[in-house]
Amino acid sequence: ATQFPAAPVMASAFNDTIVVSTSSQAGQYFRVEQLQAGQTYRFTSSGSQDYLTIRDATSNVVVGQGTAVVDYVAGAGVQAVNVHINLISPPCGTEAVNRTTKMVCSSCTATPAGVGVGTASPVAALDVAGEIRLGNVTRTPSAGMVRWNAASQDFEGYNGSDWLSLTKSRPAAGTWGEYPAPASVNESGQVTSGDGLAQDLFGYSVSTHGDYTIIGAPYANIGAAADRGAAYVFFRNGNAWLQQAKLVAADGAANDNFGIAVSINGNYAIIGAPYDNTTGIQQGSAYIFMRSGTTWTQQAKITASDMGAYYSFGGSVSINGDYVVVGSAGADGAGLTQGAAYVFVRSGSTWSQQAKLTASDGLTEDYFGVSVAISGNYAIIGANGDDVGANVDQGSAYIFMRNGSSWAQQAKVVGSSAGGADAFGTSVAMDGDYAIVGAPWNDVGGNADQGAAYVFLRNGTNWAQQARLLAADGATDDFFGYSASIQGNYALVGSHKDNIGAISDQGSAYLFNRNGSTWAQQLKITASDGTTSDELGLSVSIGSQYAVIAAYAKDQPGVINQGAVYFIRKH
Repeated sequence: ATQFPAAPVMASAFNDTIVVSTSSQAGQYFRVEQLQAGQTYRFTSSGSQDYLTIRDATSNVVVGQGTAVVDYVAGAGVQAVNVHINLISPPCGTEAVNRTTKMVCSSCTATPAGVGVGTASPVAALDVAGEIRLGNVTRTPSAGMVRWNAASQDFEGYNGSDWLSLTKSRPAAGTWGEYPAPASVNESGQVTSGDGLAQDLFGYSVSTHGDYTIIGAPYANIGAAADRGAAYVFFRNGNAWLQQAKLVAADGAANDNFGIAVSINGNYAIIGAPYDNTTGIQQGSAYIFMRSGTTWTQQAKITASDMGAYYSFGGSVSINGDYVVVGSAGADGAGLTQGAAYVFVRSGSTWSQQAKLTASDGLTEDYFGVSVAISGNYAIIGANGDDVGANVDQGSAYIFMRNGSSWAQQAKVVGSSAGGADAFGTSVAMDGDYAIVGAPWNDVGGNADQGAAYVFLRNGTNWAQQARLLAADGATDDFFGYSASIQGNYALVGSHKDNIGAISDQGSAYLFNRNGSTWAQQLKITASDGTTSDELGLSVSIGSQYAVIAAYAKDQPGVINQGAVYFIRKH
């Protein structure tokens, strides 16, 4: 016998009639699943001479039979049956004539009353006679939800882990961005602060790790304290990012600019407040928060052991495991604003300074510490004001290695094709044996300040340049490389002054992929709702599954420069 329909029929928990098929034929059978023990199910056929035989789908034992109309009380343990249709004469006869088969749980309760919109006789839980307008998700999603994603201009359904397009085919595994994936992809999602105001600059700094992303809003007003600053933690649920916490310094004050730099790793986050007047004007500080469940609590406030006025400690921060590194680009050394960076280590709930890092050849206005990153036993520190030979403000970066509790300079790196005022070292990032350094004012051909980024690879104690990254469509004053991030085989570089068509300073970011020792541009990323002076790409961060790009100057409806952050998903 042939099963028809091929798909099983699901028994209803109510006494509504289910039409199995209008084209059933004698000689076929249909399968019914999700029967409830003790309930009576009635099976009917429009063929008056049809003989229905009901068999346990597992044991094939006959549990009911009769002509045209058969009632069956589901036994314990019988959750699925096969209902066979045959002619009475001849026995088990077949007939290629369509008939209608139905089933109903006659002992079940009545179907709950439906809600009708535009109809007085709803035939479903929700019956709408007209159009339905859907919006985006406003709460934690659950399987079966549908939404309108304004960012991707698409209807989507939630399958319990991801929002999937209801109209387009899914991208291939390993690709980034949404449907379809052209050279310039749109974002998978966008977030803003739940209580954002004008001039917050939400997205001035971003950092992502695993299912968590932290976003700085250094000009947020906290109560009456202007520009005190805040940071927001977002948690990924499926492919939706939901705000979990708003972090503020316990002793914060006006003009601290808490959130100008952020970094997150595991259950810990660090936020810089470089203009905190701790014991001196704009001496600076940094705050470490720890997560327990869904709660984030300030664990420590750290400052430099030799802090001074205008040191701007906390202007850059990075955390990895039990170690943090904090930049203090305004610190004085042998010369004014030579700069320094400080390493702290955690023991239990205590964070203690382990080392002060300075450049072996540091001089006045090097701004060593303008950018920092740490990965494992290595740290990289940018000095974008370093004069290299006769090239004023060419910039450089220094790599330090930890041995036990001691840190020593292992290398100084500069970029090829570098020149004066390149500001190499404005951004740095590190992952394992790879480091990336941005030079946003690097001239490319005849394009002044187009910008570049350089990838370095460690071999033993040697760090050698592996690639110079450039935007395929780079132009004058793009400032490509002002922000940079690296993870695995991918590098993400921001170009926040990029003009998109006629839209000036809309901004963009570029995703590069490594194959062997070759780096190639894979995507240019722009915002679907980008506008003038959004400056998308001022800050970027890349994780294993998501790239995060901020438009810190984006206006929200009626709110100037509130800021927004965009997420790009890897499939």
